[in-house]
Amino acid sequence: MTQSALNRLNELITIRDIMEPIGPDLYTNCDRIDASEIIQKFAEQNKIDPLDAISIVYDNNNLLGYTDVIELSSEDPLESPISAAVIAPGNIISSTTPLLEALNIFAKSREENIFILDGGAIKGFINERSFTKPIFRICILALLLEVEELSLNLINRKPLKSVEVLSRNRLKKSIETMTNVYRNYFIIKKGKVYLKDKDESREPTESFPYRILSCTSFIDKGTIIAKRKLLQKYTYKQIRLIFKKMEKIRNSYAHTRMELSAFALGDYANALDKEDFFNDLKSNSEKAYEWHILHPRRRFVEFIEEVRRLIQDINEALQT
Repeated sequence: MTQSALNRLNELITIRDIMEPIGPDLYTNCDRIDASEIIQKFAEQNKIDPLDAISIVYDNNNLLGYTDVIELSSEDPLESPISAAVIAPGNIISSTTPLLEALNIFAKSREENIFILDGGAIKGFINERSFTKPIFRICILALLLEVEELSLNLINRKPLKSVEVLSRNRLKKSIETMTNVYRNYFIIKKGKVYLKDKDESREPTESFPYRILSCTSFIDKGTIIAKRKLLQKYTYKQIRLIFKKMEKIRNSYAHTRMELSAFALGDYANALDKEDFFNDLKSNSEKAYEWHILHPRRRFVEFIEEVRRLIQDINEALQT
């Protein structure tokens, strides 16, 4: 069996490819105003939001932790030494860590940032913003493209049966798309589709159902699989739900404007749109942090595993 696109990309891409750069080293004898200016200058040079920039803090040569402009502005600006948030050993990973492994570590962590060790020193960090970068989105899009291609192969078995289970509206939409994509081959005349040649009365050839199915949407392919019961392990509802999630993520990741959360999908996506989202986070309640920050990370990892199992099940169905 051919290696999946995601597995291949996971071998080639490491966490170094999406990590955020660390700002200049700071020392405890530096006052807060100077430290804040150093971080802001670094952010300006690297074209990042100053609120997203982080620097490592040392006490002499001992790593004390990390800080940012928010932490530095929270107390007396003239206070010295500057304080730092502790970096737990479990929140440090190697720069050679594969992308999906790093995502799993991040999802299990309760911290906002995971720090990257490279050459014996902390050279970067990852957080939720890291997973909105194009290189990560390409990996997810490759995974979903593989699902759609395999799904098309599955419904192309007895294509007429697949076309027949489409609703009238979805069939009409697919035919409209088909005649646009293959406009050099087909025309619509009096509500019927004909081959575009000298003899317009001739009906389309047997390739017609295949062309219709190739122009169905992602969710349409899932609907056909569900209605035809092509995957015995899944109920109709389960197939519809996972295809709906996949289509949502595919559409979101294909555009430059991401969701409020990089991991927004399914059951918690609506919660991220609520007016009280930021108020919940400002309350600093454990429940709000769990729901809005940690839950989406974990559910996204579960979603990826769910899709990978689906790919395996479709491949098995294609072998029978």
